[in-house]
Amino acid sequence: MRTQFATSWESLRWALAFHGRHFLIVSALMVLPGVQRFVIMSWELPGPVATLSEILVLAARIGLVVYVVSKVGPAPHAWASTRMFFRERWPSLLITLGLLALAFAIFDLALEGLSDDDTYRSVLFAVKNLTVIPFTVIWMISVARTCVQYELTTAASR
Repeated sequence: MRTQFATSWESLRWALAFHGRHFLIVSALMVLPGVQRFVIMSWELPGPVATLSEILVLAARIGLVVYVVSKVGPAPHAWASTRMFFRERWPSLLITLGLLALAFAIFDLALEGLSDDDTYRSVLFAVKNLTVIPFTVIWMISVARTCVQYELTTAASR
């Protein structure tokens, strides 16, 4: 079981390190979603403008995914590695799911429940779009990275 915790922790550690190394680029990609959430939560925008802003947010998030995936590194035997990972390390995914649920409880439920004030919620959503959401995306890509590079990792540790 210790190996499962170590595997789960390694994905989280990699995501934290990646986010730290690429902070400026990640932040630049997420400025638009942060500003958009603040504006949408603070003022009533006409339907087409609101829709266009959501499309731009989606494009920024897709840009983040493309950027992170491009930096992940090789996965020459991705399917075989993933099958082996699921056979040998599937409990680590449950641990990661538990950590994600804890993060959701803290950063979504708890923080949103602190105040019903519209300004507070607008700022909170903007900040989450600059910090929590991109980190979560990076973390989930890190989990996928762990799966597709599993064979490489285990071979290197032997």
